[in-house]
Amino acid sequence: PGNGPCPAGIYEIKDGTLPEGTAVLLQDKVVTAAAPGFGFFMQVHPDDADYVGVDYSAVFVYVGGDFTAIEGDRVTVTGAVQGFFGQTQVVLSGTETIESSGNALPDFEPATVADLVEGGTRQEELEAALVVLTDLEVTDIEPPPGPGDGAPTQEFEVEGGLRVNDLFFLFDPFPSVGQNYPQLSGVVRWANGYSKLEPRGPGDLPVTLAGFGPDGFIEVGQTAVPSPGLSVQLTTNAAVDTVVALTYENAALVTGPASVTVPMGSASVDVTLTGVASGTAGVTASLDGTMLTASIQAYSDADARIPTLDPSNLDVSISATGTLTVNLNLPAPAGGQTVDLSTLPGTFATVPANVVIPVGELSGTFLVTAGDTAGMETVTADILGATSDATVNVVDTPSVGLVIAEFYYDQPGGDDGFEWVKLFNGTGAAVDLSGYALAWGGNDYTYGQLQLVGTVEPGACFLVGGPNGDAESGFAGVPMFDQAEAFVPGAQNSGDTADGMALFDVPAAMINGGTVPVDAVIYGGNNGNGLLDETGAAGVVDVGDAGSGESVVLQDDLSWGILADPTPTQCLPFPSAG
Repeated sequence: PGNGPCPAGIYEIKDGTLPEGTAVLLQDKVVTAAAPGFGFFMQVHPDDADYVGVDYSAVFVYVGGDFTAIEGDRVTVTGAVQGFFGQTQVVLSGTETIESSGNALPDFEPATVADLVEGGTRQEELEAALVVLTDLEVTDIEPPPGPGDGAPTQEFEVEGGLRVNDLFFLFDPFPSVGQNYPQLSGVVRWANGYSKLEPRGPGDLPVTLAGFGPDGFIEVGQTAVPSPGLSVQLTTNAAVDTVVALTYENAALVTGPASVTVPMGSASVDVTLTGVASGTAGVTASLDGTMLTASIQAYSDADARIPTLDPSNLDVSISATGTLTVNLNLPAPAGGQTVDLSTLPGTFATVPANVVIPVGELSGTFLVTAGDTAGMETVTADILGATSDATVNVVDTPSVGLVIAEFYYDQPGGDDGFEWVKLFNGTGAAVDLSGYALAWGGNDYTYGQLQLVGTVEPGACFLVGGPNGDAESGFAGVPMFDQAEAFVPGAQNSGDTADGMALFDVPAAMINGGTVPVDAVIYGGNNGNGLLDETGAAGVVDVGDAGSGESVVLQDDLSWGILADPTPTQCLPFPSAG
């Protein structure tokens, strides 16, 4: 009626009965996969009145923009039949109508590589349908791009020539040549001159071990889940009860069941073990050739506890307090573990006589209280002669408020993930950073913003950025950030026109071009863009442009300089640059 589209079936579209250009109305068909901004796949369900088999039962609906349909929706669409470089599809006109949601999908059709490859025995019949294949070996992880495609394709090829693509899901980790998949499922898609399998997510991959851990502790004579917990984790929810085998490196120390079962519909299960005698032994979980090992330490109350102080070097301002943590090698015994504390020479700071770590816990904290004189103090933690020392530097730092103390923005070889800012709390009291944000830019401070989280103690520093680090950025190894979060977009390496990094006492979402910072460092050439400083006016340039691998730093005279060797792990007093 009215020259509108005629009701049609997917079979008639896919087997060529309806020619290209035909306007069609597809009613109440189930969506089996959806690619936002691109399109979705529809298939005739065996429960539908017009179902006559899986061949030619599925079709791709091209949208090329936003749509709301998701997997499990039953939808009605209008569109036109189109041939697109060998693929028969429906180009949506208007919007899809969702009739219902959460519907069951058709079962996966068992298929082989020979069925699905281009020119295969069922390639045209099963194109766009849900299929499942078994025993697939990866033969190529960089197959050449097909017509209209570009490298990297992020697809791989299995024995027999079938490509596995990433329209919905990118394998992570990516497979290696020779890797075997006992099963893969997804929809079949014709694209760029090849027939491809498109897994829709982890659920289309075989269920394998994703994790086994964490490493933990169990008391001798105890049968329980080791602390802080031990579990088997699968890559996806188990479709059936899944048995995971367990083996024991030394059953004279740690033992347990021969297997655990992950229930159908679950992706993990806790593992209960028994501590037999003091010592450390590995426990290995195995499933379909994948083996993961957790290290479990059995212990008793009689085993020696050894303390370790963290951090090993702590800066505390005069008359302020800092926090040290005592870590144990084993959970505290019954009644708790008393750790004796002392200072030497005992002139510049004090600590409590001891700290008691509760039973079963691995750590406890205590306060270091600085006196009114600057100097160095050694704090010792002692458990029956097993000791650990930490150096406490009582420093006479200026009352500067919460400020930017050091900024590293130019990492050799690329800045992404390596930039960081060190804040110093010179307020004399702990500062909750939830009301603060960093922002940076060249024209103004709206180029990039980062909401701060956490607390910085008086006289302490707070390191934000990364999360990477190496010797060039001031770290010999993996850095320990107080807030490990990359600057996105990255802070700008400066030049003739200055750039700036600023600290604001408002949430990041509230920062605009006129927001006045509480502290800022303007670095580079001239401040031609009028970047604001804490006065609310265009600031004077604080420091020149740091070279690659260098940082800009607030010095002991509160002027800014450039450090050839950045100091992210050191706090104040302010260093002298050079």
